Amino acid sequence: MQAFKMLVSILLISASASVCWGYSEAAWTLEAAVERFTELNSHRDRDAMEEFLRQLQNQVTLRSDLYPVLCTALFRYADWGIVSDAERNRTYHRAIEAGEKAVRYSPDNVLSHYAYALSCGRIAEREGGLGALDLLKKIRNPFTTSLVEGPGVLSGLLRPRDAVPRRPVADER
Repeated sequence: MQAFKMLVSILLISASASVCWGYSEAAWTLEAAVERFTELNSHRDRDAMEEFLRQLQNQVTLRSDLYPVLCTALFRYADWGIVSDAERNRTYHRAIEAGEKAVRYSPDNVLSHYAYALSCGRIAEREGGLGALDLLKKIRNPFTTSLVEGPGVLSGLLRPRDAVPRRPVADER
């Protein structure tokens, strides 16, 4: 009996130590994931972003509200972190899959619709032709939802590099 108590206490101590030292798979908060992504995206560190994506992929199984962050992180990483076109296209398609899950699990979350629409739009831009038309049909509802239901939320997210370039009017030429 004494040996059993000793074994249980050792297991409890090691479990609490692993939690304290960060070796557990505790679920991330949405705010922490967004903050970490924003920092990594601004530094453009490929290795750190790849590790973050691996960890985030595990975290979305614990918290489905992290899918918009995963979608956005994959989309942005494909923009600046991947050199080969084939790998970039695979990453964009992974972003679309994450965006579909984000919209499915959080249909009321404006950021889910926005992240999904951006990812589909980028693939449509890259593929062109009939494939682009199919993707544009897919993003019509998510993009409309994100613009209609959340203009205040999205105003901080729209950056000049996300916007479609405007053509000069005849008077401006």
